[in-house]
Amino acid sequence: MKNILLFCLALILFSANSCKEPDRGPKGSLSITFKAVYENDPLLVFNDYLTPDGDKLQFHVFNFFLSDIELIKDNDEVVRLKDVEYVDFNGNTDLNKAAAGIKFDLSEVEIGNYKAIRFGIGVEPGKNAKEPGDFPTDPYLGDPGNYWSAWNSYIFSRLEGRIDTLPNAAGGDVSYLYHSGVDGMYQTRSFTKTFEISSNGNSELIFKVNAKDIFYKSGAEIYIPNANVSHSGAVGTPAYDLARQTVINIANAISIQ
Repeated sequence: MKNILLFCLALILFSANSCKEPDRGPKGSLSITFKAVYENDPLLVFNDYLTPDGDKLQFHVFNFFLSDIELIKDNDEVVRLKDVEYVDFNGNTDLNKAAAGIKFDLSEVEIGNYKAIRFGIGVEPGKNAKEPGDFPTDPYLGDPGNYWSAWNSYIFSRLEGRIDTLPNAAGGDVSYLYHSGVDGMYQTRSFTKTFEISSNGNSELIFKVNAKDIFYKSGAEIYIPNANVSHSGAVGTPAYDLARQTVINIANAISIQ
């Protein structure tokens, strides 16, 4: 009996140790910053921006989820950084805030030479199959305001604002609202960048999101006055296609500096 108990204890200790993350050596720090711009100017909410059509465009709400943030080493090894983050430009109320951007400070990052970073825009399908109640300690996935029960999905991205077409046409002020969600809208992007994580330094990656490209990039334009609202919708409907196009355009508007 005593031998059986000793065997069981040894098995438990072995199992516990085998589940631990291996010590992969010294760690460093990395900052990831997202800056919203309109062409070359920092993006301010409620500020007028001149469009290629001569209209005046404002952004009132602009945010999106990031998922599965990973670095790629020179030897193709993948280093996982974060499961989920949230980029929210709603606080861009003055030039200082807009110029500073949204910064995520990460510690305990494996040191080494890297060649790329990748992430998803939206919530990856595994987590999107769950609900806020499944993430009681997460400030973003646990927030019911970021979830839409009619879709059984998180809200991947939000774009809201207004456009003044009066200087150029008879339309006048038009408000817009584009909310994307559901698995078929999830976007992944990879960005090539050579950088090093060292044990005694703080590396930084800076991304710019050109808000102008969301609506006016050649070949992917969204003419707001003709289609100013989309709250996802069923697959195959114009509402779905429009919401999906907005999150695609957000993903394509991101560039690494």
